Amino acid sequence: MITTNEGFVALDTTGQRWETVVDDLLSRDFRIIALRGAGSFNGISKSDADRIVAQHLVPRLVGYVQTGDTAIMFDGDNDDLDYPDIGYIMGRLRDQFEDWADFYAVQMLSWYKYRDKLPAMRPLHSASHEEYRTYLFPANVFAGDHDHFSQHARLVRTPRYEQWYIGACGLIASKQLADYSAKVEGAEGEHRAVIFRAKVSSEQEQKILRKLQEETDPERSARLRESFARRAENPFGLLCTPDGEFISKPEYANLRIEVI
Repeated sequence: MITTNEGFVALDTTGQRWETVVDDLLSRDFRIIALRGAGSFNGISKSDADRIVAQHLVPRLVGYVQTGDTAIMFDGDNDDLDYPDIGYIMGRLRDQFEDWADFYAVQMLSWYKYRDKLPAMRPLHSASHEEYRTYLFPANVFAGDHDHFSQHARLVRTPRYEQWYIGACGLIASKQLADYSAKVEGAEGEHRAVIFRAKVSSEQEQKILRKLQEETDPERSARLRESFARRAENPFGLLCTPDGEFISKPEYANLRIEVI
């Protein structure tokens, strides 16, 4: 068993708190998994999410935690049981593995679920209120925002770091894969990413259509329609063709990519 994940939250305005985390993970030779994938707009159907967790993610993690210290981190998406996305995936892993791994949520302050309660803070958590070690940071301070943290330049260069992309990735997650590859150029060892393919969520589609019907601001409505059209054109997200084949690009050249 590793350290407790309960009850920790910090606002990191300088990046130094996270540098300490990076130092600790590297010095203790942790295996580090950064979760990426479908956000709240694309979503993952509950059946696909539960299948990927049970058939692929849990067996892999069992092997990792049995052989050494393991840390799992993500960018803080909400764990919504009705409309799953990458936050739902993190929530199921947190519930399943409890304190057998360290769980980190690193989130921009403007996205923080409890920002209306500031300056009081509480950790982010799964739907069953199992908490993550939570680090918050201000927007427009760090290059790449979330990428400065969960794919920190020093962190990604250890071969014990890898990224898992689950579901239909949108603009943010698809750019993170290229950023990861660029940061490991020239680093020793193998640098892995795993793509777990799934279509956009049909449940989420109905939610978006309702939001479009209710939206009264013309600019927001136009952005929603644009995103909805991109979603329809890319049912497996921007990392894959419409038929679900992974799109290999030169900007991923420094990674060994496994496609599930």
